[in-house]
Amino acid sequence: MKKRAILLMLLTILSTTLFGCTQKSNENVDSVDKVEELSTESEEKTEEGDADKEIRVFSVDAMKGPTGMGIAKLIEDSNALESPKFRTIYRIVGSADEIVANMGNDTLEFATVPANLASVLYNNTEGKVKVLAVNTLGVLYIVEKGETINSIEDLKGLTITAPGKGTTPEFSLRNVLMKNGIDPDSDVTLDFKSEASEAAQSFLQGQADVVMLPEPFVTTVLSKNPEARIALDINEEWKAVSDGNSMVTGVLIAKGDIMEDDLEYIDAFLDEYKKSIDFANENVEEAAKLMDKYEIAPEAVALKAIPNSSLFFAEGKEMKDLLSNYLETLYEFEPKAVGGNLPDDNFYFER
Repeated sequence: MKKRAILLMLLTILSTTLFGCTQKSNENVDSVDKVEELSTESEEKTEEGDADKEIRVFSVDAMKGPTGMGIAKLIEDSNALESPKFRTIYRIVGSADEIVANMGNDTLEFATVPANLASVLYNNTEGKVKVLAVNTLGVLYIVEKGETINSIEDLKGLTITAPGKGTTPEFSLRNVLMKNGIDPDSDVTLDFKSEASEAAQSFLQGQADVVMLPEPFVTTVLSKNPEARIALDINEEWKAVSDGNSMVTGVLIAKGDIMEDDLEYIDAFLDEYKKSIDFANENVEEAAKLMDKYEIAPEAVALKAIPNSSLFFAEGKEMKDLLSNYLETLYEFEPKAVGGNLPDDNFYFER
């Protein structure tokens, strides 16, 4: 009963605190709402008939869109993590609520999730989740028709259409505006849409001249309107007013109870995951094909979106510094966005 209550509570919180571009299963890419089972075995044996030698099987959920893009090469080279001791099951999911459900049902050990959701999970499971690495930095951009916006100051007096009122996109935009001396309630007009797809359509249909969008919606808009251009990178603007600290969009988390017994696997996984993210950044065309193959993002979208998706690997102290600074800023705007409290040091895994 307690586990079911916690799961219901998390799903309720999820509906109001998630990063705007991950609120619906079809928000990240034009994809089907299904879990892609890359392996269906939940338990394997080292040898047929040898029931005493069980292989440890780890389940990894990755979300469609930017937070999951970095894992494509790792899935392709899944044998890199195989050994006589363990195997890995990869599942590509369409929405974060599937991950929350799988965590609650004890069918998941690792997942890529929005950064603030990791904090929400930690706070609402009494510390039973740890963050292992940052996998994505900022993916928000200001897009306009024409070439009139070249700085944050140029937004004064304009109407900015954006997704995610009361979620991290709004907090991110408000933080950047306020720290540049712009009052978001009087110096600009914020026109919020419920979803990134709605904001993109408003722009494409001529109902908005300036829009803030995450990837891969930026790529979609640019491909459909030749007059559209990226005017501002919100991540760079955030860094400029945050002592060089970046926004953090996505992280890799693990259930805390696997830490002590499975450090060998965690070490191997993190090493291969870093290689996978590096591969995506350095081999865009090949990575885009793999993202399409595993239904993380369509190839045509991924090809153009990868350079703007801020795929990035950080662990240990670098990860802690990046993520804690970002969560502190979100907390200042809305404590519920991070689960009510800032996570303590136990939240951050260091090997």
